[in-house]
Amino acid sequence: MSPIPPELPAIGVGAGLAWRVLGPPLDRVAHHLSGFVDYAADNIGAVFQAASDKLPAELEDGAVNVRAAVKIIDEAAFAETDVVVDYLGGVMASSRLDAGDGDQGVSWSALIGRLSSNQLRLHYLLYSGLREIAQREDLMLDTRMHEVYLFAPFSSLFEAAPELESADPSDVFGEAFLGLKRELLLGDQFGWGNPDYLAPVSPDVPESGVIFTPTFEGVRLFMWGHGRGGADEVAFSSDAELPSTLDLPSANVVRIRTT
Repeated sequence: MSPIPPELPAIGVGAGLAWRVLGPPLDRVAHHLSGFVDYAADNIGAVFQAASDKLPAELEDGAVNVRAAVKIIDEAAFAETDVVVDYLGGVMASSRLDAGDGDQGVSWSALIGRLSSNQLRLHYLLYSGLREIAQREDLMLDTRMHEVYLFAPFSSLFEAAPELESADPSDVFGEAFLGLKRELLLGDQFGWGNPDYLAPVSPDVPESGVIFTPTFEGVRLFMWGHGRGGADEVAFSSDAELPSTLDLPSANVVRIRTT
């Protein structure tokens, strides 16, 4: 291990943890870390810990790209909810496994920075449900992904994430859903409401909920958030473990027919 810069202890991240997550660029990033005030230290430390939890026990030589590391740390300073910490930790871990060869983590951390905690939580629930279906049905997510119509009942979504529930679903839930669509993390085909309202789209809707279609961008964010940014859509559908620090119940997403 190279000498630990003197600024490092001030931000509350242990030297061993910082080295495991960043690799050799640690000495170049430490001064940047020292500029954060005390309340940001715990947030940054939590993201470092989430990144470490998503990394393999044994790491090959490599490093996080410095530009990506600084951008992720800047976002981490204000990461005060579990889902933001988890996703940023995943991007840091993905960047570490990328061996410092690319700075893709810059754009993914910027995307996470544009999303609210509710939007990220909804993204996690919807794409976790899609992954369960892809594994169960051996579903290949190819260029016809826009033809995969999915349904998630409000009852399951709101049980898993009470933060999304309000008297009018168009308020909190609608803002979260449309935010994901704005970032191309959900497809153009969607709708939410009761079974009668959704009947023109699908006869398979048993209760109030949301119909949606996935996108490649949504799958890629899911993989980056799990520390596997270098993997493809085949890995998303495989039985390989995707590490997460979140503990959310299933949203009971199902695949539906369209009329």
